[in-house]
Parts: sequence; structure tokens; C-alpha cells
Amino acid sequence: SEAAIGQFKYILEKDPKSWQAAFNLAAVYELKGMIDDAAQYYKKAIELDPKNSNAYCSLAKILIAKKDYKSAQVLLDHVKNKLGANNHYLHLMQG
Repeated sequence: SEAAIGQFKYILEKDPKSWQAAFNLAAVYELKGMIDDAAQYYKKAIELDPKNSNAYCSLAKILIAKKDYKSAQVLLDHVKNKLGANNHYLHLMQG
């Protein structure tokens, strides 16, 4: 996973607008349990692609893990109401 981190960081250096690299880097950090780093890159992915419902839901999952339920709910409401997304994470989180 260190190789993946290096690769995604390299891609972001070469293409700072690559939301895919930011999202994938966040996912790798999340898998490693590095949730603050994961949150940073999910936010970056959202900044680069504001319509990416997966990034919003993934960040919400991090916020829930950090017990920041209010902020997570704001993100999930945004996905549901503004993006109209039919996201599988959204359905899982809403039970």
C-alpha cells in the first residue's frame, strides 16, 4: 500500500486536478486506518469533482468513525438532496 500511496501522490503532482487520484489515495489511507489523511484527500476529491457522490459518502463514513455525526449528516443530506444520487453507501448508512 505504500507503493499505491506513492503512485497516487505522483499522479497528483503531475495532474493536480485528478479527482480519481485524490479519491484513490484517500481510499488507501482509509484502508490503512489513517483516517485524517483519508479525510483530507476525500475533501480534495470533492473539491475537484463536486458531483462525486462516492467521495461525499466516503468522507461521511470517516466523519461517523470520528463521531462527528452532524457533519456526516450534512454531507449525506447533500448527496441525497442536491446530487440526487442513488449511492450504495448512502443506502447502507441509512439502514
